[in-house]
Amino acid sequence: MTTTLGQPAPEIDHADAYERVIDNLDANFGAAPTRRAAHAKGVVLTGTFHASPEAASVTRAPHLNAGRVPVVARFSSFPGGLAHPDAAPECNPRGLAVQFRLDDGSTTDLLAHSINGFPGRVVEDFVDFLAAIAPGGAGPEAYLATHPAAAAFVHAIQTHGVPASFATLSYFPVNAFCFQAADGTESIGRYIWTPVAGHHVLEGNEAAVMSDDFLTDELRTRLTRGVISFVLELQVAEPGDVTDDANAQWPSDRRRVELGTLHLTHLVPDSVYAEQGLFFDPVRLIDGITLSDDPLLVGRTRAYPLSLARRHSGG
Repeated sequence: MTTTLGQPAPEIDHADAYERVIDNLDANFGAAPTRRAAHAKGVVLTGTFHASPEAASVTRAPHLNAGRVPVVARFSSFPGGLAHPDAAPECNPRGLAVQFRLDDGSTTDLLAHSINGFPGRVVEDFVDFLAAIAPGGAGPEAYLATHPAAAAFVHAIQTHGVPASFATLSYFPVNAFCFQAADGTESIGRYIWTPVAGHHVLEGNEAAVMSDDFLTDELRTRLTRGVISFVLELQVAEPGDVTDDANAQWPSDRRRVELGTLHLTHLVPDSVYAEQGLFFDPVRLIDGITLSDDPLLVGRTRAYPLSLARRHSGG
């Protein structure tokens, strides 16, 4: 098997783990025909990405060097299957998926969520985590006591808060990638989306009085006042930094390169219909960006198409 760019995807034991990811997501949140197994409830927007001149110092990727590129983006809440009110605690983390659409017809995607980390290093860890927290499962306490990455992830969810807006959260694309510049320089980095509007969550009992779909309604109102913008940065690893574990945080003094700014300008008129035709692939890469040694990337590239196939088959 290869990635979208044609790179070999290494084999991993327990291939059924990719199916079990979907099964366990359904067990936790309820399977629903035609809906995603995770991040089922979302809203689609369009806009542009404006590349920064600094981006060329780390990558020759065309969407990060093209000046202005059209994008389709989708904000979402974590649960799959059945609908959940926007303020429900299980809706964290929130997601931001962006598809860059180049003039030659090619696309590349960037998927992120609002917590800087993941419940484990490999897809099997995620399977076990979902099984532990599922109804009828062993329960999270014992699992979290022996799995620090999952414990840190759960703590981040519990302290995340309810966002005032999808537009007022930072988003983290989880995995490290390798980047190649035009002069042959190579580096490894992780992306960070930072909201231009600042970080804001609801205070006190504000969440209790919000409508089930208040985040979409808020975006609609916000767009009447102007664009929704995020700055995309790359945190660049140095020798010795761990790149094969999404939960290994790098020192805060690592160099950051501004890659550009995302400007979202319009809600798609029929978002529910539009999102059914959208498939965001975390390893739909483009020249100038390649896989790192993070094994979770392989798990993601296998689980996402399985979810898509189930969704389009009605189960």
